[in-house]
Amino acid sequence: MSTTPPDSSTAAKARLYRILAEDARRWWYHEELRRHGAVAEARKRERASIRHSLDTLREALAGGGYLAIGRGGWTLHVSDNRRVEHYGGITAPTPRACLLLGIPILDSTTVPDDRLVDLIRLPMVGIQRTSARPWGSLSFAPFGYVAARQVALGATLYVPDGWTDPEFLAERSAAAETAA
Repeated sequence: MSTTPPDSSTAAKARLYRILAEDARRWWYHEELRRHGAVAEARKRERASIRHSLDTLREALAGGGYLAIGRGGWTLHVSDNRRVEHYGGITAPTPRACLLLGIPILDSTTVPDDRLVDLIRLPMVGIQRTSARPWGSLSFAPFGYVAARQVALGATLYVPDGWTDPEFLAERSAAAETAA
């Protein structure tokens, strides 16, 4: 499997900044500040928002986090006890930033409606900890195990450039098997 790191070029950093800045500018309060002429205050708050988003994305990247997209929006799983949630799909700013950084994304919106019960029966993903086998719907299993089963049900897995789904899942599943 290729473990090529995400593109760290200046162009990639600029794209990431544009994505996060676009997201920060869309906050209703920042728009309201600009509308009332407080542009400097709006920019100050937008920069703080960008820094916070970068810190969260770095933590998710370093800790093995992932992003899940479902019918109600997306959830960035930073750790077992920390999540960031919002409305939107793969085109929302945070999922786009995750794609750019190489954070895996599981999109379950592509699972057919008649398979949703099977999706719900799958275990939850444990980032730092997993439950003992056998894994059921209220237990924590490794990402590779859960991702492989969601993909089998019709979910879409977006992984870093240069990684193919089967290789990525096989390595994550193998690591999960040895850890369990």
